[in-house]
Amino acid sequence: MRKLIIILISIFSIIIVGLIVLLVIMIGYGGFRINSSVSGYSNLKLVNTQNADLEGIEAIVIDYDSEDVVLYTSDTGELVLKEYMSFSPKEDDFTRITKSGGKLNLEGRKEHVNSWIFGMNRYSRMEIYLPSGYSGTLSVSTSSGVIDSDMALILKKFDASCSSGDIKMNEVTAEDINVSTSSGSITFKKAEGARSISSSSGDIEIQAGAGDTQVSSTSGSIIIENVVGQLKAEASSGDIVIKASSGKKDIRTSSGEIIITDSEGYTRAYASSGDLRITELAGAGDFTTTSGVVTVIFAKDASFINDNIKIESSSGDVDLTIPSELRFSFNANTSSGDIRTYFDDLIDFSKDERDASGTVGSSPLINLDISTTSGDIQVNSR
Repeated sequence: MRKLIIILISIFSIIIVGLIVLLVIMIGYGGFRINSSVSGYSNLKLVNTQNADLEGIEAIVIDYDSEDVVLYTSDTGELVLKEYMSFSPKEDDFTRITKSGGKLNLEGRKEHVNSWIFGMNRYSRMEIYLPSGYSGTLSVSTSSGVIDSDMALILKKFDASCSSGDIKMNEVTAEDINVSTSSGSITFKKAEGARSISSSSGDIEIQAGAGDTQVSSTSGSIIIENVVGQLKAEASSGDIVIKASSGKKDIRTSSGEIIITDSEGYTRAYASSGDLRITELAGAGDFTTTSGVVTVIFAKDASFINDNIKIESSSGDVDLTIPSELRFSFNANTSSGDIRTYFDDLIDFSKDERDASGTVGSSPLINLDISTTSGDIQVNSR
């Protein structure tokens, strides 16, 4: 028993010594990293400034590990880097700026294992001032930090990525815009160009812009407003909201609602488990939900509907409102539910009233097909 007590005392002594060493390392590396603009920025100091001539530079590549990256407009024709840190830096803590051909590289320090394995990253912020006239390629990445900019960037190409952090941009105009984050949100006030935007775990919001768009979120909501161009949006677990957008749309979510308002163009919307709520739609479409209610209200002008309309719900009601002037061939069926329309006197019902078909208006322009396994079908006019 005494031998066991001695062994336990030795083990506890080693643990205590280890904790003391760990505390010393934490103090030496500036303590725990705090990802907060209030707590983290309060003890930051400007420790270094570097300038880089952009003559002949066609691409700028910015690569950091745990630092926040904030973009500003430069008052000069040079790129200006201001490095703010919460600790006393060594020489290798500063950004390395190198040129290779027409490319300018800004590479930050890489965290040592003993500084990040226990969350003991030191806090730092990189302020990068770009000339307003720069129009080449810009690539920005940081593993554990945020990317933020109030600039109105006009570029050839824009890339941005974070492993764990938010990306918040004001305006970006580029031929190609590629943005991704593993764990964090992505926000654009305006994005002009071919857009490819993805987040594994975080919300995505684009408030304006033109260009074809591919956007996806594994776990988070997607909000798209005031955009023009083809749109493909997919969420595994989260709602998708589209407002005041024009162009062909393909919208899918596995678990969440799809909400589309005041939009124009052919729309394909699919929700595996969630409702479809579509209002003031100027255009045709294909609308499907496995488990949810489908509500579609078209704009009053029938001329916008120049293609077929198809609606399916496996378990849920269908509520459709169409322009009163629309001419169409109608077909509806429900396994368990009622069919009610404003044109009941113009169509034929089966004996069990589970199927209905007919023609509304002379020389119908489109087909209107509605089916539900378990739910009612209601067609209204406006």
